[in-house]
Amino acid sequence: MNVKAYLDSDMFKNDVAVGLSPLWSADPDVRIYTVA
Repeated sequence: MNVKAYLDSDMFKNDVAVGLSPLWSADPDVRIYTVA
């Protein structure tokens, strides 16, 4: 899956970004998990 294409897609902007927007006012807490 092309992550950049997904992040730029309307689905991400309309659903995920709107759902997460309350979290963006707080300090970012970014964690990357590796799934084996």
